[in-house]
Amino acid sequence: MAVKTLKSELSCSVCLDIYTCPVMLGCGHNFCRVCIQEVIKQQTKYRNESCPECRRTCTPEDLHRVNFNLGNIAEYYKSLQDGHSTKKVPCTYCIQFPGSAVRTCLHCEASFCKNHLEVHCKSKEHVLVDPITSLQSKKCRIHSEFLKYFCVTDQVCICKSCYMLGEHQGHQIELLEKASLIKKEQLKKVLESLKLQRKGFKGRADALRSILKQNTKKVVRLKRNVEAMHRSFRECIIDAHVNVVNEVGRHLGDVSKQISDKISYVENRAAELSEDLRHVQTACNKRDPLFVLRDKVSSAIYEKRFASEPNVDHKLTSPAQDMDKLLISLISQKSIEGVSDRLPLLLSSKLVHLKYKVNILLSEATASNYLTVSADRKTVKYSKEKLFHEPRPEQFKTSQVLSAKSFNSGKHFWEVRTSRSGVKAIGVAYATIEKSGLKAFLGYNEKSWCLIWGHDQVEVCHNSDCKQIASRDSTMYAVGVFLDYEAGRLSFYRLCSPVEHLHTITARFTEPLHAAFYVVDSWIKINPPA
Repeated sequence: MAVKTLKSELSCSVCLDIYTCPVMLGCGHNFCRVCIQEVIKQQTKYRNESCPECRRTCTPEDLHRVNFNLGNIAEYYKSLQDGHSTKKVPCTYCIQFPGSAVRTCLHCEASFCKNHLEVHCKSKEHVLVDPITSLQSKKCRIHSEFLKYFCVTDQVCICKSCYMLGEHQGHQIELLEKASLIKKEQLKKVLESLKLQRKGFKGRADALRSILKQNTKKVVRLKRNVEAMHRSFRECIIDAHVNVVNEVGRHLGDVSKQISDKISYVENRAAELSEDLRHVQTACNKRDPLFVLRDKVSSAIYEKRFASEPNVDHKLTSPAQDMDKLLISLISQKSIEGVSDRLPLLLSSKLVHLKYKVNILLSEATASNYLTVSADRKTVKYSKEKLFHEPRPEQFKTSQVLSAKSFNSGKHFWEVRTSRSGVKAIGVAYATIEKSGLKAFLGYNEKSWCLIWGHDQVEVCHNSDCKQIASRDSTMYAVGVFLDYEAGRLSFYRLCSPVEHLHTITARFTEPLHAAFYVVDSWIKINPPA
């Protein structure tokens, strides 16, 4: 189906055959040059020179607008069709038992098997080619002569008449053999280039596979570390939970025992009172005066209750002990604090970036008059009103500040928190950065690299080349910076949910680097190391 469609696209609508030297009219339709010339010749009688398909008027210039690309495609298609029938080419001179031809002579216009080829004329004018069923593909469609030359100007194969009398007069012409050799030399260079490129891509593919393998191993190790960290964290939580539950259980046991003891005491006292009540009730019911007066038990009960000074029963008057909620709260707090105390050590042993976390302090000497640095040198705030300080040579005129510490080697990580409003920039810069003018702004010179965000836009900048980067959320109030000095890598991470890698800048650092900050209508706070 695809072959039939291709053939229909390469067929002239006049002769219904594959295009021969196609020309393209002004309307865009293509025809064989001979075919359209014949059609126009017939139309001239009626003074109506137009395209046979769309009837749009055509000009004499249209008849000479050769569509070389379409012609080359048509010729290539014809050669493919001829090539498909190569195995079926019979020998012209084998009569009784036709053998398969091994060569075709363009001069004789005949095909020869191996036996007949041996006795064939060996003169130069007899050009031998691979066996073909039809010699039309080797002939000029206009002059029906064999193609012997190559027009370098038009990049087409031509015959002698095209060269001597046709439209190719004055063009750069080469013999087919020479032109073929030249093209082969060119193709050999292309071949070598392609081989080198293929080798390079294969090498790159091998390198990428190696990186993928290494990353797979790293992921496995990281998963193990994360699982171990979470397992340890769960164990800490479980230990804390068990301790709190045990402490609360012991406290509940003490309270329960005290209440149980008081219940037993009250029940015993109630039993004693019941016995006394029975004796007194019996004495009150007796009619014999002697029995009533001689009853020692009832007399003792009376003495204990009314005649003597009553004793205060502290066990009955003291309130029952309740659960101490404050004690339980304090136990829980201390348990959580114990987990918190163990957490930094646990995290630092399992999380890679914490190994490189550094303590960043701001350099007050570099802070501009629009910035206020906190006493602990961890926070910088923007002030709309200019503050007046003694002039310092290293002070920025722009709203910027550098860190006091510089890095000339190693790997380093730091975190910052900022307000949600305003414009902020964080990054690194050389101490030799300009302190005033446009070249002083972070990212707008050769001596600084930074991440800038604000107004719902996130960019990375260096030497005035700013590139907007995509983020799942442009609202950022926590950002991490990772510097690998030797590798020349500066990476930025969004630490608020969702956590994501924003961008990595690659560069060649040649001077010590300072952490750099730009603040307008905002504040930035450097998180202390874990």
